[in-house]
Amino acid sequence: MPVLLLLFLCAKERGDYGVLRGKVDRFKREDNFDTPHLQIRVVDGNTKAWRVLVNVLSKDQSFLVFHHIDPLQSRPLLAGLPNVRTGFTELPFASRSTSTALDYFRAPLFDWLTGVAVPHAGPGVNDDLQDTLTMYLRQLQTQNGEIFAFGSKFPEPGQAPNPRPIDHEFNTVQGVHDIHMNQGNPSGSFAKDNGVFQDGGLILMLPSRFVGLFLRFQTQWLPTDNTTGNRLPTAQPIRREVHRRLRFHLQGLHLSQTQLYISSVH
Repeated sequence: MPVLLLLFLCAKERGDYGVLRGKVDRFKREDNFDTPHLQIRVVDGNTKAWRVLVNVLSKDQSFLVFHHIDPLQSRPLLAGLPNVRTGFTELPFASRSTSTALDYFRAPLFDWLTGVAVPHAGPGVNDDLQDTLTMYLRQLQTQNGEIFAFGSKFPEPGQAPNPRPIDHEFNTVQGVHDIHMNQGNPSGSFAKDNGVFQDGGLILMLPSRFVGLFLRFQTQWLPTDNTTGNRLPTAQPIRREVHRRLRFHLQGLHLSQTQLYISSVH
């Protein structure tokens, strides 16, 4: 049995994972220090409104690590995006692959060494994470592009809506969250979010190019287990000195360079 298929069959599934396709209507910054988010109102092709919330500061007050790839190109995931239907598309685990879902570790779309820990707010212009994110969102609006938000839908199946003040402002009752890496969390309250092929992120489709915006927490370590997404005993913070070790771990899976798309590992 192919190794990649075996990983899918054995892995822990999160049933609310998928991708939202739509157009950015407006957005709102949160500059406080109480788990702030960049709130984005997205309207799909059926005029349904969604709230996409992007973490911009960790609960422990540490900066998120930000990878932005402009242009994002030569990846199998991009070929299928124009065919994704408008609105939210659930991605059952059996349908997830390098062509449909995100996994920062097993199918990275960026060079790990390009990640930068960025403050969520700053006193000036273009000096913080939300400044960069909103710059790209304005480009998307100006050029009539579309956003693809990979993450988990809320409310979850069977869960009653729990509107927040921002939902009244945005006139939304549903949305997508966990727009960040979802594996390698330590034991504790966030360990339940660990998994494989269920990472979150934003991909922007502009007329002339794609842009990738990806976030991870500094408390998320690699490598991770291929079944659970939990840290392996050898896991460490993602720094330059462990970068080569990750390469050898991935090679141990016997996945080809084409399957993994690790063009950035040196």
